[in-house]
Amino acid sequence: MDASVIEKTIRELKLLAQKKPLMGSDSSRVDELLRVLKMAGYSNREISGLIDNTLSVSTVKSRTTGIHVMDPSSKTDTIKVLSQLLEMGFGLEDVRATIALRSDLDLKEVTIEDISSLISDADQSALPLKELIKLNMERKASDLTFDQLKEGLDIQYQMRQEKLTIDAVRKHIQASKTLGGHNKVLDAIASYGSLIAIDGEVRRLTSEKKGLDQILEELHMNVKDLEEKKASAKSVLDNVEKLSAQGFDEATLSRLKSCSDKYGGPGPVLEAVEAYTSLAHIKQETATWDKERANAEAGLRKTEADNAHLKPS
Repeated sequence: MDASVIEKTIRELKLLAQKKPLMGSDSSRVDELLRVLKMAGYSNREISGLIDNTLSVSTVKSRTTGIHVMDPSSKTDTIKVLSQLLEMGFGLEDVRATIALRSDLDLKEVTIEDISSLISDADQSALPLKELIKLNMERKASDLTFDQLKEGLDIQYQMRQEKLTIDAVRKHIQASKTLGGHNKVLDAIASYGSLIAIDGEVRRLTSEKKGLDQILEELHMNVKDLEEKKASAKSVLDNVEKLSAQGFDEATLSRLKSCSDKYGGPGPVLEAVEAYTSLAHIKQETATWDKERANAEAGLRKTEADNAHLKPS
């Protein structure tokens, strides 16, 4: 019979045998399990011992009456294992300690394979098992739970991922002393992104302001130019009003414009007007002198006529 079947049988039997009283299906199942052990070659006393005497030898005997040994190989294998343990220097106390340790591991939901894997990983990492034990002792001395230790390892892993060194953490601690606590440092770090955004916005607004200043300066120059043109236009309008007041209506100004275009601009026309004025003045004075001369000649003739009888004959 396979040893694993015996192990499962003993384990189940121990659990059921603890129930008091045994009734119904549980009682029937106990009888089946006792028969399995009896057919495997175990005596009534051995079966009672295997289940921590929760069933007495007499009870085992009464429940297995008429059952004969069918396959004692599993018992034989067990005896061989005990013989090998004795040859290796292990006694029954060592077996009991191993059983106690296995029970403790089971309660902690840790398997022998887990322990073996841990030792293998430690060997591959060139970390002696004693160092792991020492680390656990230091953990206890620091009042750290395994959850806290795991959290610390997770944080350290994240630090490596982010290329955050222990030196950087030391600087953080120093900064926290300067700023008045870790929260102040974290607040400063959290606001750093906002400061960068604000700085970028300030730069953008500054650039826009420069552009607006340039546009405003150009507008000022345009306004100045328009004011100069307005002043020039006002001067022209004032002159037009003055000309209009002196009788230079639109038709007259149009004729002056035509003359100006005809004789090469306003200059020649004005020179001609001035020359005409001088000529008219000369003609007026000439006429005056001609009249005075005629009056003088008439007076002379009258005088000669009046004095003709005085001339000698």
